[in-house]
Amino acid sequence: MKHFTIMVLLSVITNTVFSQIDSIYTVSGNHARCKIIKEDSARVYFEMYNDKKQKIDTYLDKKDILRIQYGVKKPLTNSGINLGVGFGPSYGVIGTKMLIGKNNSGLIIGMGTTPLGKLTTNAGVQLSVKSVFVNFGYGAYGVIKPEDGPAEASYGMNINGGGMINLGKYRHWFLELALGLVLSRNNPSYFTNYEFFNSMGALGIGYRFESKN
Repeated sequence: MKHFTIMVLLSVITNTVFSQIDSIYTVSGNHARCKIIKEDSARVYFEMYNDKKQKIDTYLDKKDILRIQYGVKKPLTNSGINLGVGFGPSYGVIGTKMLIGKNNSGLIIGMGTTPLGKLTTNAGVQLSVKSVFVNFGYGAYGVIKPEDGPAEASYGMNINGGGMINLGKYRHWFLELALGLVLSRNNPSYFTNYEFFNSMGALGIGYRFESKN
């Protein structure tokens, strides 16, 4: 009996945490209990069961919807601040990247460290169209070892282009991949062997915070 009770409790907890029951209320007064799959600017796509317990995949135009009550969490529509960790010029070599703006476009600030533990910074702007972006900035991108002194961070102008891969249907978490160039007079001993235009890359994982505006 004890084991049966534990199994029932686990079943209830699992269904509560992992099940998603959304509700769509239409302008005409109808109400549908469903699972919302995705949304775009014009439609809401969802799945539901009919009276015969058969699953139906369908959609409604947003102009016909009065309101939506989300059972778990609403998919991200407008992001305000992005915060991520990774490596590359926009992350201050190895560190963090913050974007302040809207929908993946805005001011970017990077703070990090070099492989030798030197603190670094990066600042610039990023322009995005959906999940594709390009950013421009100035900051650290590697390490230089002068002949007559200790190793230090190497700074220069940088431009990167790439994309963000959404991790999950709610579009909060994402993987960022980018390639770019750095314009600098230094020749760092890490990440590149070119003197003026240095080929670079960036890899990171980030989280988008919802914008209320």
